[in-house]
Amino acid sequence: MNASLMIRRCLLLAAALAGLAAASPALGRPHSHAAGAEPSVAQPPTATYLFVELWVEVHGSGTLPGYVAGSPGYQFNPPAGTLRPSAGSIPPLYPSDWGFAGAGTSRSGAAGSGADSALLVIPTIPYSTTLPIGTGAAGPKYEHTRDGLVELRGVSKDGTLDAVIDGQHVSLVPGAIWQKTVGADLKAGGYNGHYDVTSSVTNYGWQVRSLVSGPTEFVWLPTAAR
Repeated sequence: MNASLMIRRCLLLAAALAGLAAASPALGRPHSHAAGAEPSVAQPPTATYLFVELWVEVHGSGTLPGYVAGSPGYQFNPPAGTLRPSAGSIPPLYPSDWGFAGAGTSRSGAAGSGADSALLVIPTIPYSTTLPIGTGAAGPKYEHTRDGLVELRGVSKDGTLDAVIDGQHVSLVPGAIWQKTVGADLKAGGYNGHYDVTSSVTNYGWQVRSLVSGPTEFVWLPTAAR
């Protein structure tokens, strides 16, 4: 083979490898914000609070044991931005608190009915909590779940949430949802059915404090005046 032909083949091989690298998705790169993304704020914007909802929906088909969830502790209306108690009262949101994490479960189909929820105060960011996630197993009666770690690491001025959910680093703009569904069969004890366990984290971004039906504004009085 002459030298010119060898050089030409080497150049063609290099070009092909370069094209392949450009067309292939990057693997194993750590999460990073897009260029120009806003940094996390040191505190919530004036008169606002952060609202993030962690939810588990269990749907069933076939023959499964009946289960009725408890009662919702709150009602959030995304279009109106209102947050109201369904039972009892909403926890106080002090001026130094960042917001609320709503945590709840609901059941439908053969898996049962009803919903159960509560509000947790987010005192600061970073903030960590857990989210039940299906394991893919069930029995002797119900689906099995494990605790997935949810870390809220930062929030930008526009409400974009930087989080790590069950080991996955994500950025959620207001209204965006992280979701994972795990199925499990129950074929024992006279049952023959299937569960779908859908775990989700929804970022509702910054909300208006005055639309919370609960104590959010406080006046600190000197001890002598109390």
